[in-house]
Amino acid sequence: MKTTTKVFHWAPRILGLLMTLFIGMFALDSFDPQLTLWQQITGFLIHLVPAYIVLATVVIGWKWDLAGCYIYYTLAILYGIWAQQHLLWILGISGPLFLLGTLFLISSYLKKRERQLT
Repeated sequence: MKTTTKVFHWAPRILGLLMTLFIGMFALDSFDPQLTLWQQITGFLIHLVPAYIVLATVVIGWKWDLAGCYIYYTLAILYGIWAQQHLLWILGISGPLFLLGTLFLISSYLKKRERQLT
C-alpha cells in the first residue's frame, strides 16, 4: 500500500475515534448535583447516544469505506437539518462529519485505483 493510501486509510478512522470522544464530551453536562446518582448515570448514557452512533459508523467504515462515507454524509445532513437555527453548531458538528465522509470516500477511491493498477 502506498504512503498516500495509508494516510487516507488511517486518517478517517483515527479522526472518527477523536470525533466520538468530542461528541461524547457533551454528555458530561448531564451531571447535576441536584439529581440522584441513578438519574445522573441514566442521563449520561442517554446523552452518549450520538457518540455511540458516530462510533458505530467508525466501526462500519473500518471494514467498508463507502458505507462509512455515506453514513457520515447522512449524519452531517441530518444534524444540519436538526440544528438549522444554529449555524455554529452545524459548522462544529456537521462540518467534521462531512470531512470524515469525504476522507472515507477518498480512501475507497485510492484503494480501488491501487487494486486496478496491480
